[in-house]
Amino acid sequence: MKARDDVPRRGFRKKTARWMFALGVFLMVNVVVAFLMGPMVVRSMRKSGLATAAHNSKQLHLALFEFDQDYGFFPGDQAAEMEDGYPQHRGEYSNDYFKQLFENGNITSEENFYARGGSRDQRQPDGDVSSMDRAIEAGECGFAYVKNMDTSSYDPSTPLLLASMYGDGYKFNTDVYRGRAMVLSIDGSVKQYALNDDHEALADDGSELFGDRKNMTWGKTGFDPDHLCYAKYPYSFKPSSTRWLELFFGQYFGVLAMVLVVSFAVSIFAFALTRKWVETP
Repeated sequence: MKARDDVPRRGFRKKTARWMFALGVFLMVNVVVAFLMGPMVVRSMRKSGLATAAHNSKQLHLALFEFDQDYGFFPGDQAAEMEDGYPQHRGEYSNDYFKQLFENGNITSEENFYARGGSRDQRQPDGDVSSMDRAIEAGECGFAYVKNMDTSSYDPSTPLLLASMYGDGYKFNTDVYRGRAMVLSIDGSVKQYALNDDHEALADDGSELFGDRKNMTWGKTGFDPDHLCYAKYPYSFKPSSTRWLELFFGQYFGVLAMVLVVSFAVSIFAFALTRKWVETP
């Protein structure tokens, strides 16, 4: 009787062991797929983000060029100081000066002000330009901007729009565009620059693009470091760890979700293949 009673137990143990093995296969496939797909998806997103920033900067350049044709200079303090200018649209940030484009009718949408990682607490523009207080609010613009320049006095290669800078000297965020910086020049050309360990852009000859703080010149007129305006972000008082978490989940939550869905689907397929083997006596 004991031998007969032990037969179902041995069968149960054997089947349980097989189910545990199948579960292990399921989890292993899940981990392997996530490990293989994760970096590829993140790299693809970063490449896509760089292309989006380049495209949007080109569209902004058209509006900036039209403004220059109207006034003889790009948005800046000169336009704010004119008799019929825009004194209310000047300040510390690029957002402040870009509002001159709206007032002058050179642009009507916030869409092209987006560049990933340009501001620490970033969000997609909400499209609300019903008033200048709502246009390109803090966090909706990702481009740093060099104000008070024009097309006639400055060398065409002088930087005009930059991404993604984070408001610390001439440092760029190395995690956004695969360790590269995006710079649009006065002539509308877009270049990518490698970043060094100090997060600063490197010129073609290997020197720091903004290395000589006092003699940064591109042709006829010197580059004034004080004219560099960063994008405005809303919550500068938050601890850096909090900003890091918000930036991480804001940019990569969708990627992680997609990787998990794909890996789960592959794991289900692998699990189904082992099911028949598991249920075999």
